[in-house]
Amino acid sequence: MRSMVLNNNWILYPPIYYRVLFYLFCAHFMVSYGEAESLFELLSLPYYYPALMGSFIITVIIAEYILAITKYLDRMFPQFYGLGKRIVYQILWGIFSTILVAITMAALYFWMRRTDIISAGYFRYDFTVVSGFIIFLNTLYLAIGLVQYRNLQLKTRTPNKEKPKAFADANENIVAIYPVERGFVAILKSGESVIWSKTIEQTLKELPEEEYFLINRSDIIHKSIIAGYQPGDSRRLKLILKEPLTSRKVFMVSQRKVVSFKRWYKEDLANNG
Repeated sequence: MRSMVLNNNWILYPPIYYRVLFYLFCAHFMVSYGEAESLFELLSLPYYYPALMGSFIITVIIAEYILAITKYLDRMFPQFYGLGKRIVYQILWGIFSTILVAITMAALYFWMRRTDIISAGYFRYDFTVVSGFIIFLNTLYLAIGLVQYRNLQLKTRTPNKEKPKAFADANENIVAIYPVERGFVAILKSGESVIWSKTIEQTLKELPEEEYFLINRSDIIHKSIIAGYQPGDSRRLKLILKEPLTSRKVFMVSQRKVVSFKRWYKEDLANNG
């Protein structure tokens, strides 16, 4: 049984039953924060349960809102391409916008209890705890994605003891070649990663140019693996790929290669059409 929720093909987040338990704990903490009573004393107080329920509902909405934003940013920045920009968006949308949502819901909650957010002392006590919770959750989800991305990269690497596969043996099965650390790795149609010992120049001399394209200084792609493309940053193109490359890495066509790539890709579509 999976212990995480699949997102964006490869990022896994905690499932709902773990999240609910965590939300319940946080809701209790927010209610009991600053109170003199112990847990057992609070359980005997009638006002504790309505307060816990209200805090729990707000916590669920806030936390699920953060998770929804994080998943959206995962799609917006696949495999954390442009990490610095991703972090800025996470701060703006995941933290600041969520704080505004939390303040709005808290104001509504106190209004329903016939008081106002200022008189209730929300900004003296609860606001600090809620803000800390929001920052923590954003940091946690971002760290989960980064750790899993790192693990995914490690899985694509081939052990050093594996001998490079000969070009003649793998030619028809290669769908991509790209650099990894100090060398190159080739991805086969089966999804297998193999060490690639030849340079880009040597490889291009042997690959049929109607089937393979050097999309930037180091990445080579086979036409059969391309499902389409979309605009990227800095006038580049981001390739939309089929399996087994959908979750390997982000393949970008460099700015100076865009025109020739589009011509090559359109000719391929015309020939297959």
